[in-house]
Amino acid sequence: MRSFDFYRMCDRTMSRDEWTHLYRVVRKVGERPELASHIAECTNDWGYVAIVSSSRDCDHVYSLTAREYKGMTVVKFCQMEDEMYRWAEGPCSMSICHVEDMPEPEYRDYIAEAHEDGHPWSVAR
Repeated sequence: MRSFDFYRMCDRTMSRDEWTHLYRVVRKVGERPELASHIAECTNDWGYVAIVSSSRDCDHVYSLTAREYKGMTVVKFCQMEDEMYRWAEGPCSMSICHVEDMPEPEYRDYIAEAHEDGHPWSVAR
């Protein structure tokens, strides 16, 4: 799909940045055909799916969070992923799993742990 065809399909009141972002999301969706089937197999009978995200910020604080979402679509997931990457301060990832398999939230401050272990000048993670 060429960008001018996509622009013709979009609402003309959107700014150039908005339709460019939407175009990137739609291209991203097209590059991941297995994502729709994975969302379908992880969705429970009530329409909920769990989104698990892990990240480490610039201060070496690691976090793992999981939330339930109803009515997840490929476009929604790609938009959430895009937003996470936009605000990332370090390594991060996002995945989909069954609600029953959601991990417990986890927060670790690697700098504080290194200092408590007697290594105040280096962090090994």
